[in-house]
Amino acid sequence: MNKDGGGFQYLKTKFPQISDAKMKEGIFVGPQIRELMKDSNFESTLNEAEQRAWTAFVEWFTDTEGAVAAYGKAGEATPKCE
Repeated sequence: MNKDGGGFQYLKTKFPQISDAKMKEGIFVGPQIRELMKDSNFESTLNEAEQRAWTAFVEWFTDTEGAVAAYGKAGEATPKCE
């Protein structure tokens, strides 16, 4: 992500509690990611390439989160990523 771009600046204002080091490395946790997924303003701050990357990430995150939830509901142990 362009550190001088609108998307990065938006993240800095939305999550002021995140350290600059974590922000620059793009380290976010599930609740923050879900919050961004619901935030209609976030995507509008991204350039075209960032929007494509964000859309792909959201699809992956949604699929992964759903798969983990499905394992939990089935009473099986959550698979480990190796």
